[in-house]
Amino acid sequence: MTETTINQRIKILINALNISSRAFSAALDAPDATTRNYVDGRSKPGADYLEKILRRFERVSPDWLLTGAGGMFRSELGESSTTSQNNSGGNSVGINAGSGKVSQKNTAVQGQPPDNTILLSRQEYSLLQSQIKTLQNQLADKERIIQLLEMQIKKG
Repeated sequence: MTETTINQRIKILINALNISSRAFSAALDAPDATTRNYVDGRSKPGADYLEKILRRFERVSPDWLLTGAGGMFRSELGESSTTSQNNSGGNSVGINAGSGKVSQKNTAVQGQPPDNTILLSRQEYSLLQSQIKTLQNQLADKERIIQLLEMQIKKG
């Protein structure tokens, strides 16, 4: 097994969260240049930066982040009250009110641990909701522009 550096683990984490380094920096309230310096290996992250990561992304394993030992994310042992709805893929998506986590469960196999569990902190969920709203607004703007262009073509 190849050992990774702290810088590589930060890059791996950003990729695993499927966000840009800019969004990662914004989530930590840290300068984007700082994150890029860490990801590119130009400097080592300090304790304050690492603490921000662990506080902001609660599921990240401190052992993995600091040493590379174990898995990237802490395992979830049992859920309390869960509110759920189906996503476009027909899977149940629930917000675990007790832990502030969001989980996606494959409903085709009941009683077994899901293969595709996604757990997010409430902050991550809020960030995603905000990004969805922004994309919806951009899509609505695009539709209005298309309608205006079509009206101009009909007049011309």
